[in-house]
Amino acid sequence: MDSRNNIQVSVIVVTYNQRDTIARTLDGILSQKCSFQYEIVIGEDASTDDTREICERYKEKYGDKIVLVANEVNKGIVDNYFDCIERSRGSFLADCAGDDFWVDELKLQKEYDIISSDDDLTLVHTAWNYYDESSGEANRFVAAKGCEWPLGKVDGRCFMTDLLSNKMPVHLCTSMYRKSVVEDFLNNRVDVIRRKDFMCEDLPIVMALASVGHFYYIDDVTLNYSVSHSSASHETNVGRKVAYLMATIIMKICLADVYGVNRQSLKCDLASRVHFAMMVSLRAHDWDSMDKISSLALEKHIELSWKSRVLNLLRSSNIGRCVLCLLFK
Repeated sequence: MDSRNNIQVSVIVVTYNQRDTIARTLDGILSQKCSFQYEIVIGEDASTDDTREICERYKEKYGDKIVLVANEVNKGIVDNYFDCIERSRGSFLADCAGDDFWVDELKLQKEYDIISSDDDLTLVHTAWNYYDESSGEANRFVAAKGCEWPLGKVDGRCFMTDLLSNKMPVHLCTSMYRKSVVEDFLNNRVDVIRRKDFMCEDLPIVMALASVGHFYYIDDVTLNYSVSHSSASHETNVGRKVAYLMATIIMKICLADVYGVNRQSLKCDLASRVHFAMMVSLRAHDWDSMDKISSLALEKHIELSWKSRVLNLLRSSNIGRCVLCLLFK
């Protein structure tokens, strides 16, 4: 029997301009020790560096395991990710971003053993490290006291508020999840799961999975999540970074309304994101971006922190802007 017709798990890898890290990502996936067949679906999003050439070399070497989706034009992370899902053949999905890497060679096996044996489970996830690209140091993500994921199986519907407010995040690159649930949402509720204006794919997927089933947490570190570089969530361009933060705010409010999460429970998280976006703009003396984030906060009735209110007051006059420029050179 052709093993390619018996794929159980599809690993999604979306990548763009990651020539320095994509080989590391693929090596971590290829090192997995599994009793089942899995494939790697790479969405190469028209990179302008050598990323595609590296992916092509891996495709040539591991052709029986790798599906390369080479985009001729840049689609962005949302369309790239979901197009890869459409090309996938596994009953279960996992993913690893092209700048992150798995550090446990049994990651897929552990998760598959659990999720494949319990139809109530829609997602299995694990602990992870922050990996500093500059220093090479890896430090485990530690949740705030009282916000630790309980070991084992829990009803995802009981954690939707905590997921949306980021009190108890799930890192999708540590996870394995049920493809049929995502397909059902893509067929019937694409408005809440495949939204390009959200500028991210992970939280809409996690919320969809939580809304219809149970999660299972394994307290093993399986991922090094790369920081100290530019990526979708670590953008260095001020305008794009503010646009991403604004999209995140809009997404959270939309998902709260769809899933019946009280907006008040997002109060602190939204205020924090608004203030961070204002500070990013301020440090670059980008008044237009400050205007945009302030207008969004007003439009969405987001209660600002006192620090944000002070910034708004000062930026509203030329004298105030001069003061801010002196304070944040």
